[in-house]
Amino acid sequence: MTEKWLYDIETFPNFSSFTFKNPDTEEIKVFAIFKHRDDRIELCKFIDREILLIGYNNISFDGAILVYLLENISNLNITKELFDLSQRLISDDSRCDGRITKLRYPKNVKFKQMDLLKIMAFDKVGVSLKQIAINLKWHKIQDLPFAYDKKIKDEKEASIVLKYNLNDVLISEKLYKRIQAEIELRKDLSEIYGVDFTNASDSKIANLILEDIYAKETKQDIREIRDLRTERDNVSLKDCIGQNIEFQTKELNHLKQYIENIVVRKENGFKYKKKLIFGNREYEIGIGGLHSVDDARLYKSNENYIVLDQDVSSFYPNIIINNKICPEHLGKTSVDILEKITKERINAKKSGDKIKAAGLKISANAYYGKFGFDSYWLYDPKALLTVTVSGQLYLLMLIEALNLAGIEVISANTDGVIAKIPNHLKEKHKEICDWWQKKTNFELEFTEYETYARSDVNNYVTKKTTGEIKSKGRYVTEVDLKKGYNHPVVAKCLYEYFINNKPVKQTLSENKDILDYCMSQKMGKDFMLEYHYDDKIENLQKTNRFYVSTKGGTLIKHHTIRDNNIGILVGKKVQILNNYSEDFPFESYDIDFDFYEEEANKYIQEVIPDNTEYNYIFSENDESNYIENPETEEDNAARNELLLSLEGIKNLNTDIVGNLIRLNKEFTENDFLDMLIYAEENHLISAKFSDLIKIGYFSKYGKNKKLLAIFDEFRNGPNKYTSKLSEKSKAKRLLALKETWKNIPDKSLSISEQINADIKILGKLKSNFDGLNKRYCYVEDIGNAYGSKRTNIKLYCLANTKSQEFKIWVASLRYNDIDNETGKKVSKSLNIGDVIYCENFSEEYAIKYINGEKTKTDKKEWWLNKYTRLSEKDIDKIDIL
Repeated sequence: MTEKWLYDIETFPNFSSFTFKNPDTEEIKVFAIFKHRDDRIELCKFIDREILLIGYNNISFDGAILVYLLENISNLNITKELFDLSQRLISDDSRCDGRITKLRYPKNVKFKQMDLLKIMAFDKVGVSLKQIAINLKWHKIQDLPFAYDKKIKDEKEASIVLKYNLNDVLISEKLYKRIQAEIELRKDLSEIYGVDFTNASDSKIANLILEDIYAKETKQDIREIRDLRTERDNVSLKDCIGQNIEFQTKELNHLKQYIENIVVRKENGFKYKKKLIFGNREYEIGIGGLHSVDDARLYKSNENYIVLDQDVSSFYPNIIINNKICPEHLGKTSVDILEKITKERINAKKSGDKIKAAGLKISANAYYGKFGFDSYWLYDPKALLTVTVSGQLYLLMLIEALNLAGIEVISANTDGVIAKIPNHLKEKHKEICDWWQKKTNFELEFTEYETYARSDVNNYVTKKTTGEIKSKGRYVTEVDLKKGYNHPVVAKCLYEYFINNKPVKQTLSENKDILDYCMSQKMGKDFMLEYHYDDKIENLQKTNRFYVSTKGGTLIKHHTIRDNNIGILVGKKVQILNNYSEDFPFESYDIDFDFYEEEANKYIQEVIPDNTEYNYIFSENDESNYIENPETEEDNAARNELLLSLEGIKNLNTDIVGNLIRLNKEFTENDFLDMLIYAEENHLISAKFSDLIKIGYFSKYGKNKKLLAIFDEFRNGPNKYTSKLSEKSKAKRLLALKETWKNIPDKSLSISEQINADIKILGKLKSNFDGLNKRYCYVEDIGNAYGSKRTNIKLYCLANTKSQEFKIWVASLRYNDIDNETGKKVSKSLNIGDVIYCENFSEEYAIKYINGEKTKTDKKEWWLNKYTRLSEKDIDKIDIL
């Protein structure tokens, strides 16, 4: 058996440390190069043999340092050289450096490497080892104890680094043991396919298996295929509709016609989006597939109906197979190969070959996604769109048939639907599903839920009649290693409440794990996290773990460049818990249990029990089937006008729109705080108000920065107002809120804040800044040059919201800037989303080539000749006349 060692390396200008641990024997080896200690000979003997070195990001960093050390073992100033190399390794330019590539992927070293970061694809989501440590509930969260370029002065400081070094190795060891199933899968797949999967992510496994199978089936060298792509500037969705898609209602036939008229373009990412209301349910369709817009609700199967999940088995792979969808440059052979993969997977599953079945499942499920990767040989946007467009229409066929039969669909998401099946319609339901499966050649898998509690389509928990639990989003009690850490105890409270009917207080009283109450915060390079307590300010490390306490200090996120502060958990006290000991008594942590109870209840109170007593009825062209509460013509007109004005806002469901219409009709005063109280008391308020404030929907009440501040106080501050408070508490809190409201300056968001809000909430810039010089513009789009010396740039005028395209020299897209870290002048490229001041325009005759010669035409075009790119700090200094 190959000897295995987990390891980590630290480099400083005059100090290098190398720590190894054997996970099988628990043996630890430490090597260092510092002053009078020089272990390089022993270190090189240790690694220059056939062993497996396991680390985190070690292929890109630690392993390259070891290779360099082996090649330069006798260099006198080796610590400085290793330090300089470490800085090159973390540079963005390292990928283009051939010398670095040779160090990372050496051909003549004896040791092999396993990179835990690459296996789990943590590099794709930017998860650091420190965040992994928090997610693994590691006892010590520690960033590098000294500045990266510090010269270590003595043995005491060296000892601190060595302890830090060992801590990272131990964290890596815990991760290594946690993901043993993934590691073993890769080992077994390597033996089956004769391909080294040791450091392959799931996506890479799919790539390698697909390449292996495709090359063998077509008897081609895969190297001849890897550069193939089908590039498209636009795609007509009329050409992306699968076979056997037919609708029975006028509404969905109109939808199909609408989709057939859409042409999507590469410059917009081939995106499209459409909302529709059908059978009392709102749906969104687009490049990501079909999704229902679900309200927060609790469903339970009972004596009158069952809650049933109808999931399409291997939906996307079977859409490809049934419709012979293939990249244009590969032809139908690629479909035959996917069909073979699917059949082999089924046979492997039946024969008990779990490893091969798992590998083929990864490949089959990833096949569709590869159509959208322009770096992969399956790339063809039309193939990708044909899968998603067809998929959502196939599902709508099923939804339509169920609705027409009187069966209510309560949710839909990409590859399945959940419905309430009344007892008297069970046979009818079976008949519909059999018809749909035969018509489409898909197979449905049925799961009956005893309980289905949801906040929305992506946050829910279900209990099957078999007792099995399935959860997603905020209801997941297991910590996702790829995400931030956010008080798992709240998810456990939700789980226990909806699945086991356990009160929140009881769950909290029974949970004695302090780490379940913790949260994490990682700072970007321009921020410093400050801990304010007892008139003192402590600058914390970049990654921190903390919990809400009845004692302690407050957290402030300080922007070191803009010199402004952002409060974290405003109004709450926290305690930092980067160092945790099991010996410390749980009762001594001074946990603010009220905070965690409120957090859990905030979600629980949103979930409305489904108490529908009547039979669900749907009939085509009946207005009442499209909106749960029938509206007047005036309401309908208001709804259409509102939806038009708020087009683009994410997750703006029909309930919120209906509540806004009611609010506009019923509340006629001009005080924003009074409006919030009215909305809360009448259950019309929503967290979405925050987005609406930012984009100016409530501008009649004042400037949006002030409105945003009081809304946050109203919903989350120490004087939080809810309709469930006693009258005495309401009066007291209202008095405090009015005082706060009076003292908040009447200001708007800064220009940069407003731009960022528009883009995040609407997906596009919509605001205008009256009085601003019209030469200030936002870069909406930059054309593809494709080797040309000139291209197009689309600018949005911040003063009047008008957009216009200009010609620009490609060379002019580069500008000089100062690097924040080095202070040196660097050349950067203008990007979409930048704000510029346009200094010089010109109108010139367009040029075209006739018989290879440049010729002026009669057509004129505008050119942008000179501009200045503004930083966020510059933007907020702009004077508005």
